[in-house]
Amino acid sequence: MKKAAKIVSVLLVVFLLGVFSTQKIFAGEEGSKGFIEWIYGVIQYFIGEHDQNPDAHEGILHYIHSNVMDFGAIPGDDINDHDAFVAAIEDAGEGGTIFVPMPEARSDAYLVDHIGLLSGQTLLGPGRGSVIIRAFTPRNGSGVRHRDDQSFVLEIRVSGLSFENFQYGIDARGVYESHFEDIELVGNTVNVILGNIQGQEAGSIWDVFDRIKMAAARERDLMVDCYDAGPVHLNTFNNCQFETTGNPPLFRGCGGNGLAGNSFRGSEFRNGISIGNVSSITFHSNYFEGGIRQIELGGLRGASIAGNYFNDWGEAGIWITSNGVVGVEISGNSFY
Repeated sequence: MKKAAKIVSVLLVVFLLGVFSTQKIFAGEEGSKGFIEWIYGVIQYFIGEHDQNPDAHEGILHYIHSNVMDFGAIPGDDINDHDAFVAAIEDAGEGGTIFVPMPEARSDAYLVDHIGLLSGQTLLGPGRGSVIIRAFTPRNGSGVRHRDDQSFVLEIRVSGLSFENFQYGIDARGVYESHFEDIELVGNTVNVILGNIQGQEAGSIWDVFDRIKMAAARERDLMVDCYDAGPVHLNTFNNCQFETTGNPPLFRGCGGNGLAGNSFRGSEFRNGISIGNVSSITFHSNYFEGGIRQIELGGLRGASIAGNYFNDWGEAGIWITSNGVVGVEISGNSFY
């Protein structure tokens, strides 16, 4: 009965928006194809047997240019789907949306070497935890990054997917002004990496990470790679979960690049975070539980640490080294 009610709701939405969608959203030679794929996306989104955040996922209104299944990707068959993803990305082109449908069984994964996107592209799944993309060769490649023949990309969007067992879950090196949301990263060597790739100058600037759940990393949830001093500036982590209990996230500049204007807001840290060689960093309204030094500061010029909750630390909730730390404002935090 519950699923039937959802289907009726979906059909009502399609009926009310059909004319508007076909005329406004899907105008052009491929309008009918886009509308059909949009309906498919709506149905998968609303009746999928998985948890959803209905306020967070905007993907059902995207014009879907390519569906990876149309190019031969089959989750759960133990065959490398890399070529299918590459073909779907090429078909969508810059600014296009690539849809990754939910498999019949939640445990069935798509297998790829890595996924390289073009500027302006959206890689869209039905919701966090509903679709698994796993490394075909364990501990190699990146779940998502810029395409190999590009030195950097602008304004990519990745939403509603899980990436497992890669070297890097999200590789944001050489990625600018991009948005990653409602993503689960599990068992990657490093779940999120910022900075720049060796031999390339482009770093990570103005990237937004919303509702990213990171767990069971073989090394750590977050780190900065510093080849050739690529800039890592103005990135934001909102409502993320850093759950790996081994090595803490390492947010440290090196090679003269500096890390300026980055912020962490409303996130959860289960093993603290180590900060160094940064300027103007913000920690507001985060929750810290566990870890030896929950915020470790060194080589820092300018920080705002306000409204955070610190619980069950080892040596300190906030640890400040004796050298190289200036301009730190600490206010309104709770320690218990």
